Amino acid sequence: MPGACVSQSRRIEALVRWIHPQFGFLPPDEFITVIEQSGNISTLTAWIIDRAARQYREWLDRGLDIKVSVSLSALDLLNEELPQLLERVMANYRLLPRQLGLEVTESAVMRDPTTALRTSLNNPETRHACTPRP
Repeated sequence: MPGACVSQSRRIEALVRWIHPQFGFLPPDEFITVIEQSGNISTLTAWIIDRAARQYREWLDRGLDIKVSVSLSALDLLNEELPQLLERVMANYRLLPRQLGLEVTESAVMRDPTTALRTSLNNPETRHACTPRP
């Protein structure tokens, strides 16, 4: 997993960190913006979701039930293929939608609320994965 933040409730948020060979540590707020602007955020998001789901499956197979969440970019919510991506990944790792949390900031939804809601809630299989967590 690229990085993780563990809380006492046994929940982990998948985090992406980049240590560039020439420039050293690059904070996510610097490289995520560049990835969004280049049109490649959906590729990065797909990779992160796959890695998080694979790690969660490995933990489940070892008897550990540690909930995993992935943060989405505002642009991810405009990607109408997101529900299908989630379905494929969940099926591939034999996970239920409620087993992978997705975190979205309010500002992400406010960019285009109609598309964001349609993308995240249009499919019953992904609805649980897109529901805010307490």
